[in-house]
Amino acid sequence: CSAMAAQSLKMLPAACLAEFCAMALFVIFGCGSAMGLDGSRTGTDSRLPGWVVLVSLVFGLTITTLVYATAHISGGHINCAVTFGLVLSGQCHVVSGLCYFVAQMCGAVVGALLLMIIYPAEMDKTSGL
Repeated sequence: CSAMAAQSLKMLPAACLAEFCAMALFVIFGCGSAMGLDGSRTGTDSRLPGWVVLVSLVFGLTITTLVYATAHISGGHINCAVTFGLVLSGQCHVVSGLCYFVAQMCGAVVGALLLMIIYPAEMDKTSGL
């Protein structure tokens, strides 16, 4: 085991925590923005103009901020597909990749559960998408 691998293994819990928190926040902000904006047509057509752009901006700016915030800790993957690609290309160790994957999935579930608390079903503008 090289010194680099030992250092990487030592930082793995902090990196997994960073990935967990980042994914939870990504789900809360991104999906929460969609839940709070009305993009559907009603009888009075009260649709918010540009709601797709607003939700897209929230997703984009959130992922950018979270990558910058976590890059020095975990590499700022935040996405299982990114982690998988880095494992396949050899830029991320398989064990780290698996740990990141579990942390990201758990973070996404926790983020979704928190959104269920933040936005009760009757306030969800997506109708439960």
